[in-house]
Amino acid sequence: MGNHKKVNKGKNMNSKQINIAANIRNLRTGLGLSQDKLAQEFNVSVQAVSKWETGVSQT
Repeated sequence: MGNHKKVNKGKNMNSKQINIAANIRNLRTGLGLSQDKLAQEFNVSVQAVSKWETGVSQT
């Protein structure tokens, strides 16, 4: 009935978090980078990149 998208499997994310997460993922994939390569470039863990892309963490 509604056109609500369920994002991040029940996690409460506001639209700003969704946009940031989507932007990170879209920019990364647009550059042809894997999460692993992006993590190496920023000297963070792959888990950190994954959390950024799902909106779990923005730091």
